[in-house]
Amino acid sequence: MSDDKLSLWSAVKDNWGVITVIGSIVVSLHLFVMYVMVGAAVTTKLSEQDLATDTNIVTMNTNIADNTRTGSENGEDIDQNRRNVEAAFRRLMGMPPPEADGD
Repeated sequence: MSDDKLSLWSAVKDNWGVITVIGSIVVSLHLFVMYVMVGAAVTTKLSEQDLATDTNIVTMNTNIADNTRTGSENGEDIDQNRRNVEAAFRRLMGMPPPEADGD
């Protein structure tokens, strides 16, 4: 070995503890940065899901309100149709309309 390589190897052997500590710090910093990045990504995904869930709830509530309104309108239509059928039946049978009959 040349003297340069030998002196480098001697320096590494003499400072092995320092090199190990520095390497451990670098690895620890890398793991911490990765932990923070993964945590941020998970938080973002969870908040997106929460927003999607909130949107779905609002949509469901809107649909329920629309369906309730439509159901009420349909109920009114059914009642009106029932009255129309009763009036038509009375006319066919030669009976007076319900209003004149006192019903």
